[in-house]
Amino acid sequence: MAAILRASLLNQTEFERLSQPLRHAVFVQEQGIDAAIESDGKDAECRHYGLWYNERFVATARVSTGGKLGRMAVERTFRRQGLGAALVRQIIELEKSSGTPVIYLHAQAGAIEFYRTLGFTDKGERFIEAGIEHQAMKIVLNH
Repeated sequence: MAAILRASLLNQTEFERLSQPLRHAVFVQEQGIDAAIESDGKDAECRHYGLWYNERFVATARVSTGGKLGRMAVERTFRRQGLGAALVRQIIELEKSSGTPVIYLHAQAGAIEFYRTLGFTDKGERFIEAGIEHQAMKIVLNH
């Protein structure tokens, strides 16, 4: 039987119950980022997205009102299977249909090629954020 993928905008309950624990596991526990940095107080002004794989919540990301994609996290056992790409593609389509002109992000060095394959282009020089090398990137959705 084929896997069933479902991506959608999260409501507040789904965000608190599903997205926050996954982000904590990935950023704080795995990557060692300070919890105060991960929980930056900007969640209330963002749209939160999630991806389910056969009814299991496996990936999340947020987009700010200004179009910044961030806090992209995929459950460890589901990485490198195209699920993060599926979520980003769906986010691009949903944001495009809602009129967002550009999505930009700060990609961790290890994820730059991932975002390039999805159509994002580099913007400026690499920099350090939360102790990790990053690259600013963007994709134009609506001209």
